[in-house]
Amino acid sequence: MPRRARDSQDAEIRPMTLADMRRLSIRSIDAYCEAYGCGHSATISADALPASTFVPDVALRLRRTVCGSKKIHTRPSWKDAHAQGRRQVE
Repeated sequence: MPRRARDSQDAEIRPMTLADMRRLSIRSIDAYCEAYGCGHSATISADALPASTFVPDVALRLRRTVCGSKKIHTRPSWKDAHAQGRRQVE
């Protein structure tokens, strides 16, 4: 699966789930359109999605409405953790 990271022995690294995110008080996903010339980004709520969903797989449910691309990259919205004071900025 192209959205999966691999370790030095080429074994798949388990991605973060929405349940993992929620335990860290992160409830939103940052989504980035990777289509050439687009580059649009948005922060979306992940509250309605199942807890077992892997964060990279949220991209499978998304499409950029203006350019029509399905080439989307998703990651936890770490701003949620910063806003709640859970992580300190150095």
